[in-house]
Amino acid sequence: MVVAPRLSHWRIVACLDAMMSWQFTIPGTEVAAELPRAVIEESLSLLPPHSFAVNAVRKGLRDAQESCFSAMETLTRMIALHEGLPPPQLNYPVTVNGRTFYLDLAWPEFKVAVEYNGRVHAEKVDQYRDEMYRFGLLRDCGLDLTLLVADDLKDPGRRRKWVERVRRATSSQFIPF
Repeated sequence: MVVAPRLSHWRIVACLDAMMSWQFTIPGTEVAAELPRAVIEESLSLLPPHSFAVNAVRKGLRDAQESCFSAMETLTRMIALHEGLPPPQLNYPVTVNGRTFYLDLAWPEFKVAVEYNGRVHAEKVDQYRDEMYRFGLLRDCGLDLTLLVADDLKDPGRRRKWVERVRRATSSQFIPF
């Protein structure tokens, strides 16, 4: 709450996504805590209702989702929604050749997905190799997969290109996964 007035809307949503998606250990204990939407809403109800921070978090909570595992997934989802794309499913499980993969953003009714690759994918060669193999398997089973990096979110021209690509793919005929 203390930092909410200094954060952009998408960063508040990213924080809420993380809070609702991960289990935390209470500092100084071994007690695991979960923060589902209902607990966050109850906590907000105990604070001054007209506080800027409370209102900013309430607004962020409207856009927050569980099962979001990174801030960049949050940003990608929010860009997609802002651009009028259908709401994606987050970390959607797909099993190929006995391995289950979780797609960052998926529109399974169209067999379309977007994967965000952060710095770790560029720095760790083994992870990069496994990722490229995984993408090949997913594309071989008919998935229209778009791979994004930070510049694809930051640069308006690059952002427009991937959004239009996903828009075309999600406006096509229904194809069951």
